[in-house]
Amino acid sequence: MDLKTLEESHMKSVVLYRTDSMKFRELKKFIDVSLDAGVDGFWKKELSKRAKIMHARRQEALSYYMLFKNWRALLGGSVHTNEAQVIKHPLSISNNFKEVDSIFNMHDVLSQLDSREFYKARKTNKFEGTYEIRLPAETGYTQFLKVLVDDAISNSFSIGYSLTPSEWLSGYKVDGKRKIRLNSFLRRKGHSQYVLDYYSLSSKDDKSRKVYVTISATPQHIAGMSFYSSGDWLTYSGTSCLDPRNGYDEATQLVGALADDSLFVAMLHEKKDISNLKGAMKARTVCRLIDYNEKVCCIGSKLYGSKENKSLLQKCLVALNRYGVFPYNQVKGEDSLKIQASGRAVFTFERNPETIEDSQNETCFRCRGERFLFLDNGEGIQDKVPCISCNDSNVIERTVTPLAEHYVHYGNTIELKINENILK
Repeated sequence: MDLKTLEESHMKSVVLYRTDSMKFRELKKFIDVSLDAGVDGFWKKELSKRAKIMHARRQEALSYYMLFKNWRALLGGSVHTNEAQVIKHPLSISNNFKEVDSIFNMHDVLSQLDSREFYKARKTNKFEGTYEIRLPAETGYTQFLKVLVDDAISNSFSIGYSLTPSEWLSGYKVDGKRKIRLNSFLRRKGHSQYVLDYYSLSSKDDKSRKVYVTISATPQHIAGMSFYSSGDWLTYSGTSCLDPRNGYDEATQLVGALADDSLFVAMLHEKKDISNLKGAMKARTVCRLIDYNEKVCCIGSKLYGSKENKSLLQKCLVALNRYGVFPYNQVKGEDSLKIQASGRAVFTFERNPETIEDSQNETCFRCRGERFLFLDNGEGIQDKVPCISCNDSNVIERTVTPLAEHYVHYGNTIELKINENILK
């Protein structure tokens, strides 16, 4: 963060606020003097308009002041300009339903479906593309300071301490004559659990590196959001339950993901070419297109990958804040936001003849005789659906929505908890 540039922005906003304040006072004085002669509604509306402009300028000046004050405290007055460099490239790949078919053919239910019937074109947006991100040395340190500042502003307190790169790297803060764990120190200073979790998860590797993050809603990337895994994720044998190769029933929720016109996937990879991502997706998160308070944002959800690569993806998403992209942990809060969404998909399929015989001879291995399955729809919500193996009918109808994590999907709407101050 360049303190000099931030200070200049603050001073400029102060000058604009003072100018608008002077114009407001002059207009009010004119109206007060003219009261006896009668003042029409035009001037009263103009005064109200000037008051709103003055208030907005004041809020802007205060915001810059708090940013400058908190950054100056953290950096001890020094100037730090070592930020991530980002180049955005257009998405270099088009819809490939043949690839979707090859992925779906690995699952006994998905193989019976035509993905073209369910895929919905995404809403017009500015987020899709491949972002070339160069993370310089100390990027982790710089981004952690940004997390601290955002947290202080969103929770309405000022930062009154400094944090050096060596303290960030070691995990200990020198507080007077004592050395205490940094997380304990930050908790005492009033920081949220998100800050503590962010620090615990983040990598302290200070080496410069270049990576790529692609935000896409092509059907093959939606269907392959786990199939393309690099194989070292911390879940489900290195992928996730949405990988058709694993045979889990949750994989059918990929159909709901295809049908959701506000759903995207953000993928971390090391090469610019995305024509063949099999085995190359280092980490990923499902993103939601959010139109909030006349500001369109792209907000991630649960991160998948190894610990190191989840941390790396999170850093990249923070670097993409300038494009309106955020990891969920950065914006989560207690303010409830509900928006319209598609994503409810209905389809029919035939049971596998092999499982019919198995379910007749012994207790069904899928539902253990309950005849119904419960698919996790995120946030503790489960959808009750007929068992694939032992339903009464050979032809089963199923209704699914996307697997929702860190938000709730109701079919026609979604609900997520955010901190409105971050998105302002």
